Amino acid sequence: MDPTDERFVVDALHDSELVRLVGPLPGYRPEATRANQPGQPIPYVSANGAGSDGDELTDYDIVGSNSEGTGLFALDRCEHVDLVCIPSPPGRDIGITSFVAATRYCERRRALLLWDPPWSWSTADSAVLWLRASGQVSPHAVTYFPRVRPRGDLGRYLAGMPACGVVAGMLARCDRSGVWHHMPPVDATLKGNLAPLVDVGQKQSAALQRMGVNTFVRLQPGVAALQGNVSFAGGTAVDTLWQRLEVSRLAAFIVRSIERNTRWVFTAERSDELAVDLERQVWIFLSRLKQRGALAGTNPEQAFFVRTGALRLPGRGDADPRRDVTITLRVGFAPRAPNEFVTYDFRYHALSLTTEVVPVRDAERHLG
Repeated sequence: MDPTDERFVVDALHDSELVRLVGPLPGYRPEATRANQPGQPIPYVSANGAGSDGDELTDYDIVGSNSEGTGLFALDRCEHVDLVCIPSPPGRDIGITSFVAATRYCERRRALLLWDPPWSWSTADSAVLWLRASGQVSPHAVTYFPRVRPRGDLGRYLAGMPACGVVAGMLARCDRSGVWHHMPPVDATLKGNLAPLVDVGQKQSAALQRMGVNTFVRLQPGVAALQGNVSFAGGTAVDTLWQRLEVSRLAAFIVRSIERNTRWVFTAERSDELAVDLERQVWIFLSRLKQRGALAGTNPEQAFFVRTGALRLPGRGDADPRRDVTITLRVGFAPRAPNEFVTYDFRYHALSLTTEVVPVRDAERHLG
């Protein structure tokens, strides 16, 4: 309350994006709210008017601006992003523009979009028809069917509630054992106060999972769990490998970890040992994943490989010729079967790092 204090409330609120002081500053501290009797809970304070959640978000709000750091780009302030949830408003779908922007953002950040299905998916058949007519798919997203509802409260939630937050919690529980694991029933079970909005039969569930949709299925009376472990790549994926949720998440985890933890290369001296040290670091990282069961194969040679190479770019004329050297790190790992490698090239030049998927036909272990 003292204007000369470094924590003066008016100055502190200038840094807030949520709160502003309206009117003159009170001359004294508000009295504490007390219970009527000792030991009783503190009562709520009555307000003059009801609060508001504001207007519904539009595609423009969700996508935001890269230059202004709004919408999805506000997440750039976070060093690490793994799961992105955009809950759909009641009765209104998130637009295709937001979906495409969010999946591209997740691809860049090596994250996963948890996408609520359209409200028109009232039955399994309507979901299948929508999926057949739509080209809206992405290996960087995951979705589900049906929505959920609180048990014993059908009247208030006739259309159900979005469950992307529920799925995020399930994935977070499973991630304690590693992103490469299937979600076991113990981690994918709905809490006792929630239930699927509609029942999904086994044939319907299998059809939806082939199209990239995980399903809440009743296991026994009062118990339902999310089944499928599929990404939203759907049946149109060029390689069925990317239809598996644990595979796409493992690949994102490996690429993100290498990109983040090998940036020391930019400031390291360009010596003969640099490529050797880089190769050794990534080899140790992948060997530890192999020991934890993340990769297929009985030995490291069947599970992964790491190779490095250097290329000098001629004609740049830099004062320090070592800056012309591009170091390429080729990493292959087998998430599903021994010697079936998913391969990436990481190219380090000056202060830039580019990452590319190596096509299967070009994915030899050697470089050059």
